[in-house]
Amino acid sequence: MRVKILISFTAFAAFVNPWAQGAPNPDASTQTRVSPIVFAERHILESKALGENRHVDVRLPASYRQSAPSRAYPVVFVLDSELLFETVAGIVGHLSSVGRMPEAIVVGIPNNTGDRLGLSPQFLDKDGNPRGSRSREDRYLRFFQDELLPFLDSKFRTAEFRILFGVSPTAAFTLHAFWRAPDLFQAHVAMVAGSIPGKVYPKDETLIDAIETSLSRNPDRKVWLYLSSAESNFQTSSEIATHFENLERRLRPYLSRGLSLKTEVVPGAAYATVLPALTSALNLIFPPEDWDPSYVSFLEGEKAALANLDAHFAGLSSRYGFAVVPLGDRFFNVNCLRGLGSRLRRQERTEEAIQVFRRWVELYPLAPRPYFHLAYALEANEQSQQALATGSKGLEIAREAAAPDLDKYESHFHRLEESILAQRDDAPR
Repeated sequence: MRVKILISFTAFAAFVNPWAQGAPNPDASTQTRVSPIVFAERHILESKALGENRHVDVRLPASYRQSAPSRAYPVVFVLDSELLFETVAGIVGHLSSVGRMPEAIVVGIPNNTGDRLGLSPQFLDKDGNPRGSRSREDRYLRFFQDELLPFLDSKFRTAEFRILFGVSPTAAFTLHAFWRAPDLFQAHVAMVAGSIPGKVYPKDETLIDAIETSLSRNPDRKVWLYLSSAESNFQTSSEIATHFENLERRLRPYLSRGLSLKTEVVPGAAYATVLPALTSALNLIFPPEDWDPSYVSFLEGEKAALANLDAHFAGLSSRYGFAVVPLGDRFFNVNCLRGLGSRLRRQERTEEAIQVFRRWVELYPLAPRPYFHLAYALEANEQSQQALATGSKGLEIAREAAAPDLDKYESHFHRLEESILAQRDDAPR
């Protein structure tokens, strides 16, 4: 396997300037500048396992280029990428930005023309005959294991927590991977998949049989499994309720061990149910009550606020098997390091605020904003030289990154300089 081409592609064609293409401009005096919004990267991999080139689309999380080099991110894999990639990337981006799940790298695998059914296992039809002559499910597993994962691990900072999303035929591959390659993914999301659990392999073993057998071999396996059916399918197929009930009954013994399971019928028709199913699946994997605590609670108790925050995120890290870290900043929300440090400053717990802001700098060393919050806290603690050095570093990072709000950082630094110089002038001689 080798990477042949790297292409960046842009999303949202609505940002194209119509006047630049010769259309009449109703206000010729208006000056506009148009620039593309880069949404993701496209890589082309030459796959020996599949005997063909495959596109791989990668969306990096918002903090990726500002976070510490040691920071690793979970990976969300999206089958049927041409249908789901932008939707999944948008939902993951939004939920992670509001603290409801960790930031994640989203990887989309589009189907080659006419090859979508190749991911679906070769089940038996109702007459007991094999169906799906193009089935290549195990070759796709080799593609993931031997080619795609090594490529992603070598190029990006990936954590060993992987989620696989599939819908309808590709949901069958998602469930196949659950038992066939049990260590490959930690969470499996099969949408519009109501009839799939009852599918029968050529050896007269159903998917439910295979999944149960896999768990019986490792009953403490930490894994998440989500299945949904569209309501329109549920109403026309009585077997879906039977499949879901059978799956839940047979997997119930493992719920008290490592398995988290949810099956549900989503209102709507077919693929129109994908959006609510995606959100529901992510809520199963990342329960909101665990992932979005009130940071006010970290201010309480005998321990320092940072110690309370560290204990919470250490618990999440232990549960999921990778380092989970707090958000440095959030859009109009104080449940982040910025909000926690600012509250501590208002409570005149300046030393604690400095600890929190130092942690922000440590986790996001290429983001300019935490340096200025730390600089102001140092200034309030009468550590003038450190405050100036810290603010200078933040300004340097903003300039190197050509930050769009560079003028604000320059203003903050000049204000910091003037404030510290004024303090020196007022000091007794």
